[in-house]
Amino acid sequence: TNFAFFPLYPLIINLVSSLTTITPIISGILISTAAMIASAFFLSKLVDTNRLKISKFETLFLFFFFPFSFVLTSVYSDALFLFTIITSFYFAGSSRWPLAAAFAFFASLTRLTGVALIPALALEWWLQRKERGLNLKMLKDYLRSGFIAPLAAFAGFASYPLFLQFQFGNWRLFQVSMSAWNQEKFILLPQVIFRYFKIFFSVAPDTLVYWVAILELASFTL
Repeated sequence: TNFAFFPLYPLIINLVSSLTTITPIISGILISTAAMIASAFFLSKLVDTNRLKISKFETLFLFFFFPFSFVLTSVYSDALFLFTIITSFYFAGSSRWPLAAAFAFFASLTRLTGVALIPALALEWWLQRKERGLNLKMLKDYLRSGFIAPLAAFAGFASYPLFLQFQFGNWRLFQVSMSAWNQEKFILLPQVIFRYFKIFFSVAPDTLVYWVAILELASFTL
C-alpha cells in the first residue's frame, strides 16, 4: 500500500534518519517544519516579485494560521510539496528556468499533483512574453529556455512509474495501491458537497464527526 506515496519525502526521511540517530517520525517533523519555513520565505519573496495587492504580513498570517496548517509540521508531504511548488514559481517568475525546472521535478516526485506544474509553468513563460506575439522565433525561444521546466515536471512524475516497472514489473502499482487509501477514483466538487450535506442530515450534532465536517466546510468556504 505504501506505493501510493510518491518517493521524495520518504527518501529524505530515510536519509536523515540514516545519517543521524533521529527516529523517522522526528525526522519527518523536522523536514516538514524546515520546508514550511522555507515555503514562507519564498512565498514572501513571491509576493514582492508579483507586486500583489495583499501584503506580505497578510499572506504569511493566512499561511501560518490557516485552520489546517498543522499538517505543515506533521509527517505529511504537504510542506515539502508546497515548498517545491512555491520555489518553482518563484524562479520561473524571475526567468531562472533551470532552477524552476529542478524544483518542478522535485514537486512531481513528491506528489502526483505536481504534474499540474506542466501547464502552469508553460503559461507562466507565455505570460512573460505574450507582448511579442506568437511566432516561430518565440517557439524556438520556448524550446531553448522555458520548455525545460514543464519537461522536468513530467520527468519527476514519470521516473516513479518507471522505477516501479523495472523494480516490481508493474508501473501502475502507485495507482493500484491508492485503493487501500480510498483514493483510486477522482472525486468531483459536487460529490464533496453532497458528502457534507449527507453528514449534516444523517449524523447527530452531538458527535465529533458532525463538527469536524462543519469546520472543514467553513474553512474551505471562507
